[in-house]
Amino acid sequence: MRTAAFLIFLLCLGACFLLYRAGSVERDGTPAVSTATPEVPPPGVIARILGRDIRREDLDPPPGATTTDLRQFRKDKLAALIWKAFEDKYETEHPLQATDEEVAQLNDVLSSIPEGRKSDVEKQIESERAQLTEDEQAEVAKFAADLRREMVKSWKFNRALYRQYGVAVIFQQFDPVEPVGAYRSWLKEQETAGDFTIFDEQSRAEFWE
Repeated sequence: MRTAAFLIFLLCLGACFLLYRAGSVERDGTPAVSTATPEVPPPGVIARILGRDIRREDLDPPPGATTTDLRQFRKDKLAALIWKAFEDKYETEHPLQATDEEVAQLNDVLSSIPEGRKSDVEKQIESERAQLTEDEQAEVAKFAADLRREMVKSWKFNRALYRQYGVAVIFQQFDPVEPVGAYRSWLKEQETAGDFTIFDEQSRAEFWE
């Protein structure tokens, strides 16, 4: 039970990392302007992503789940669907996989962080890990290694977009130089090309706000 709870905690941490990236597109205040001819969608369809129709019910919480803000939940879910679709597409067209050497370099950086500068999350992970058996620690170590590969891949993705688009960056914990302006320029290109369309005007305005 203890191992399951700790793994769930780590999974949530990894999910937060990925969702944080998906939400980064909303941090630049530049409005997006579409010059495409408006398309009349089929009834109930609010967006189309790489040919996949997204309906309002696709953005609802799963059965049994509760949320205090359904509108925000749908907004975040749509952003995550768009981000994941185009990130996967980008990764099929560009080599972004982390090498063992790159992961080792990241491990060296993380292990060199002074105790006083470690986040509460990192301290909690270390505390919980010390209470696990050897088999449990091996399982957690594998998950941590996979997460660090994702972090390296994220850095390479950000670097590639920044080199292509430049523009605004912000500082944040997962990546010291996050190219939020490049995210927007990249996604605007996909929208202009017709690779995704948000038919619902309110949902589109919220996506780009």
